[in-house]
Amino acid sequence: MFSAKISRIILSVASAGAGKSAITLGLMAALRKQGLSVSCCLSGESWRQAPLFTRLSGRSARVLDQAILNPEHLRLALCQASLGSDVVIVEGHQLTQQEGEGAAGQSSDAYLAALTGTPIVLVADFSLEPTLAFGLVADMLSRPGTPPIAGIIANRVPDAFDVELLRNRLRDGGLPPLLGAVPEDPRLSGFPSAELPQRAGSVSLPPTFLSEAGGLIDHCVDLEALLGVASKAEQIQAEGDAPQTAGRTCRFAVSDDICFNVSYPDNIDLLRLAGAWIVPFSPVADSKLPQQIDGIYLTNAFLHEYGADLARNEHMHRAIRQFVDGGGVVYSEAAGSAFLCRSFQLEPGGERFQGAGAIPAEAVAAQDGQAYCFSADLVDDSVLGMTGVSVRGRKLGEWSLGAALVGAVGRLPTAMRIHTPLGGALLEGYSASAQSFNTFELLHFGASPEVARALVEAAQVVQRARNRASRRD
Repeated sequence: MFSAKISRIILSVASAGAGKSAITLGLMAALRKQGLSVSCCLSGESWRQAPLFTRLSGRSARVLDQAILNPEHLRLALCQASLGSDVVIVEGHQLTQQEGEGAAGQSSDAYLAALTGTPIVLVADFSLEPTLAFGLVADMLSRPGTPPIAGIIANRVPDAFDVELLRNRLRDGGLPPLLGAVPEDPRLSGFPSAELPQRAGSVSLPPTFLSEAGGLIDHCVDLEALLGVASKAEQIQAEGDAPQTAGRTCRFAVSDDICFNVSYPDNIDLLRLAGAWIVPFSPVADSKLPQQIDGIYLTNAFLHEYGADLARNEHMHRAIRQFVDGGGVVYSEAAGSAFLCRSFQLEPGGERFQGAGAIPAEAVAAQDGQAYCFSADLVDDSVLGMTGVSVRGRKLGEWSLGAALVGAVGRLPTAMRIHTPLGGALLEGYSASAQSFNTFELLHFGASPEVARALVEAAQVVQRARNRASRRD
């Protein structure tokens, strides 16, 4: 049993576009300025934004995706995110379940709050006329099924906004207390959407974004009152193994640069908790792999922008092939798997770019591939685990193996059977070598933490063999 009593809140909104992401990052910066260790989680389908939150916050931003993780996995992920933290901020995605999204109500901040005993703080957009904005908030909070709200942060308040009047109106109406009022500030606009597409990886944020957001929040939000709300979070208990404490036992090189920067940070964090040293490297800029590594993790990438640069880096191609030929462990996902192929096409029938060549096939970018959450089973033993292990993830529909190499593809062993929404099955999860697992989709290791342990154990075997060879030399 793994348990944690940690201060935490869920920042939620009644509708999209209220500026929640900028508030979340500003709160993290302001609390860190006070000497607190702050961890961040993202609820819902925010996996595209999670790496940016990880980079800006300095800690892995765990993705609490209710469409993939079951209740036990959600509680465990929140426990793991709290390790070493004074407070956890969960950026929510929607307060309540929208009509037509399923009867279970499990894709909402209200569900996550009830499951984990975490208070909700509502970020409300006051860019409208203040009286109208107040009326909309009051109406929303009075609706049946609206969960308890522990406090309100008014965002984008206009000039000359009467904060005390709003505070009194909330109190007199028996509504949640006002924790802060943040003015409209152009410096905090332009935060990237959660729908960042595969073809446009550029994120333009000024270098002063985090400090300016933190300064604004420090001035406009009652941090002491907010921490008081967060301290009322209940203790979480979850079934799961305690994190690795006996020291790091292997080294995983993880792709991380301007091109390779889209993944579930949960996966990297779980490798670390299972006992792996994480060593970042750049497939775009580096000419060789990090030294003394036992495994490679190639994340999703923006090949449409940087494919030509990758194709020219033949030194990295050669280093990866030598690592694979030497028995090193390789896990790759989505565009990372496309890069490992002999070649990849950014458009069907378009120019072929040279890939690393570790997978004997061609990858082709899909135009309108089907995307959905899936459950899958391993149908063969692999570095992810034994036959029968269940995994879950997101089918992106962005890449496939080219039809021109059907013969070669047919000889590639597949180790995963994806269950499709219509009840069919799709064989995927290619093993170009005995120590590799390559998928064009995204697996969320949080739904099957044993996968991270299996990868670490496979890398440990490589390390022991390398150590024996070093002693013989």
